[in-house]
Amino acid sequence: MPVVTVQEVKTALAIDHSERDGEVADQVNRAIGTIEAYTGRKFGDAARTEYHAGGGPIIISAPPITTLTSVKDMVGGAQDVEVVSVDQSGIIWFQQYGQVFPEGLARYEVVYTGGDTEFPDDLKAATAALVQQGLSMPAGLSQLKEGDMQSVAEMNLQGVPGPIRAILDRYRILSV
Repeated sequence: MPVVTVQEVKTALAIDHSERDGEVADQVNRAIGTIEAYTGRKFGDAARTEYHAGGGPIIISAPPITTLTSVKDMVGGAQDVEVVSVDQSGIIWFQQYGQVFPEGLARYEVVYTGGDTEFPDDLKAATAALVQQGLSMPAGLSQLKEGDMQSVAEMNLQGVPGPIRAILDRYRILSV
């Protein structure tokens, strides 16, 4: 199930016809992509595969973890790693070779099911506002590709009203 439906956005925007449903659906997908890129979070419980360098605990990108399928050390033939503990906030600890997660570029493959299953009402409102902004763009600008929207997020959402950024900042995961 999607984290926010086209019907929820149409209701929030008081759109009571179906003539632009395809365009609304495209804008919803772009808005969610922008929100995920800006916040550093993935929404919706889904199967995921990530690669991590090690050098400490593994911190996955889509907590909470519903199911941890496997952690493999890709150095020397993709060997299973013994996991000591899994924190639902997305931190995986294990002990191997007398160290915690030896370092190595993309050394560990983590396969899990996880992600925020709840999409809070304020993020639904931010999605609707981004969709409204997208629908009001001139025809040529509304044809932006998904990668273009990712670039918008990377530029601190220039052109997105401050109140929407304020909502998104509450969910933003900052890397240290």
